[in-house]
Amino acid sequence: MNRRLQKPFAYSFPLTHKVVRNCQLITEHIGDLTVEGVGYYDPSISRLDTEHSRYDADIDFVKWNGADIKPVLELSGMMDDIADATVQYIATLFQAGSVKDMAA
Repeated sequence: MNRRLQKPFAYSFPLTHKVVRNCQLITEHIGDLTVEGVGYYDPSISRLDTEHSRYDADIDFVKWNGADIKPVLELSGMMDDIADATVQYIATLFQAGSVKDMAA
């Protein structure tokens, strides 16, 4: 029996790049990408299980100024960073939900 829970999500992913100014490495914030999709949580997978993840996500859109640029990011290889950040976001999303449910 599959007990996988799902939640739609949207969050901002900061777009930055590193430059050298005055002999110092500086990270500049270019803007924010909007990442949208559906996150999944499988409570039947143990936290100690290193082969399977309790959290997963399907990223539907990555938007820059309202335009979906996900195909461009897939070609550039940047989607890996966004996918990793998304799984971390999903984990906090479901953990926050479980804390709220416990308090109710």
